Amino acid sequence: MILMLAYNMLITILLLIIGPVLLLYAIIFRDNISERIVSYRYSFPRSIWIHSASIGEAREAKIVYERMKIRFPRVRFVLTAVTRSGVKILKECVQPPDVALFAPLEHPAFLLRFLRMFNPRLLLIIETEIWSNMIYLSSKHGTKLVLVSGKLTKKGEKRLRPVRFFIRRLFSMYHMFLMKSSEDAKRIIRLGAPMSKVKVLTSIKFASARANSEIEPIKHKKRVIVAGSLRKGEFKPIIEAFKKITLSHPNLLLIVAPRHIKNKLEIRFLCERYGLLYAFDSRGEFREDIDVYIVDTYGRLNLFYAIADVAFVGGSLRDFGGHNPLEPASFGVPVIFGPYMRQDAAPPLIECGGAKMIETDEELPDELIRILDNPEVARRMGEASKRMLAEMTKKVDKYFEILSELVRNNYGTY
Repeated sequence: MILMLAYNMLITILLLIIGPVLLLYAIIFRDNISERIVSYRYSFPRSIWIHSASIGEAREAKIVYERMKIRFPRVRFVLTAVTRSGVKILKECVQPPDVALFAPLEHPAFLLRFLRMFNPRLLLIIETEIWSNMIYLSSKHGTKLVLVSGKLTKKGEKRLRPVRFFIRRLFSMYHMFLMKSSEDAKRIIRLGAPMSKVKVLTSIKFASARANSEIEPIKHKKRVIVAGSLRKGEFKPIIEAFKKITLSHPNLLLIVAPRHIKNKLEIRFLCERYGLLYAFDSRGEFREDIDVYIVDTYGRLNLFYAIADVAFVGGSLRDFGGHNPLEPASFGVPVIFGPYMRQDAAPPLIECGGAKMIETDEELPDELIRILDNPEVARRMGEASKRMLAEMTKKVDKYFEILSELVRNNYGTY
């Protein structure tokens, strides 16, 4: 209690000091400060509160919300996020009378007003958002707190270790911790989470990943390499690797999908520089004689993953954190990515043998050739991915069994 009083005095002083700056920020960047200070009126007799931080967590919150709404259509939900991009995702998926809002500022005056308006019976916190007042005041309000898709990195544990005595108090207020992995679970237990409350499941992101056989494959005579969601700095090593491979493997097609369509001109320039015949998806030029097919359209990447003999997932040779390796893996396609892949799906894909991480640009052509020249290796990689996805699907189903039981036990009549 004394610690919370000291913490709130500090928060109050900071708000008084930076209040004018926050107001100016809100005006310049059109930030919805009125939602952050709970300047609105709602009256929910009870609700389920789902809280996330930014884009990644908001996408997981969206999955939780949509699945739970199907199971409990009469239950009222309030969804919050810290950032504008996160709130945008939530607002796009929410169905009235449910609401999506900016999270209240970390101060009792705003949080208590929020709690009185929405009366949440459950607070589902996505990943690891540790806001002291949110946790403490929600617990005092009688709200049960559940950490969903819980994640704690080595850096996060190291950063929180000096205040472990305080974090332990906050963690004691949680009803349950549903963690992504055993390593995440070990870290959160070391920081003080009661072991009896910690369960290891998986990332909620696997809810949208199942073995995919629904897409009708596009026909092409050549063997196909797909390089999906490429970012700046990755176009040249991909084109160079492909050019090198074609010296010994002439019957190949490279399908390149930049993450941002505006970069298609850089890919065209590289194709011309290396003497590769190219065509654009936007023009419908999917011909047999081309070397490189540039996907300058949105929403069609899975059509090309479906026909790939091997796939490289971009955002991973350069430090962008990588994009979703489950997209090609769901088709049973062998997957390659670079050292900067930080997607939740990467470790289980590597562990099961469905994906290979390379450390340098120079390794890429050799790894592509290894898979292209060994059909049995490619088959084993694809089957391993499908088995892993089936297992993760079972774990995700367990997630929603647990969450559904919590709703039934705590929400009351619905």
